[in-house]
Amino acid sequence: MLPQVLARRDLGVVQGRFADAVIGQPRWNWARYIFETSEIFKKPESLEWSNSLYTQLQGYNCGYKHEQPFHNLEFVVTGYMAQDIPAINVCSFIKLRKRIPEKQIQDLRAKVDTEYQKEV
Repeated sequence: MLPQVLARRDLGVVQGRFADAVIGQPRWNWARYIFETSEIFKKPESLEWSNSLYTQLQGYNCGYKHEQPFHNLEFVVTGYMAQDIPAINVCSFIKLRKRIPEKQIQDLRAKVDTEYQKEV
C-alpha cells in the first residue's frame, strides 16, 4: 500500500501516535484527533501538518473512528487537506508501525529522499 501512496502527490505520510480525541470540536461535523507526529515521511506543499488530524463524524463521508486505545502506539498514517485542515478517513492508510516491515519503511524513506532531491 505504501508505494501507491507515494504516487499520489496530494497525500502526506507521517508516523506518530493518536493521543486523544475531541468529538465535534472545533468544527461542526468533524472529530479532531490529537496526533503527536514523530516523523514526516512525505509532505506535499498543500498539506499543513499540525498536532491535529480531523475526520468527519461517523455517517459523514467515510469518517474514521480510532478503535485502538491511546497507549503510545505508533502508527503510519496518510492524510490530505480538506477544507483547509489536515484530514483522514476510512480510506486513509492507517497502520500500526510495528506491523509494517522495516524494509518498507526504509524504501519509503529512500523514495522520499530521491523525490526530494529531484525537486531541488
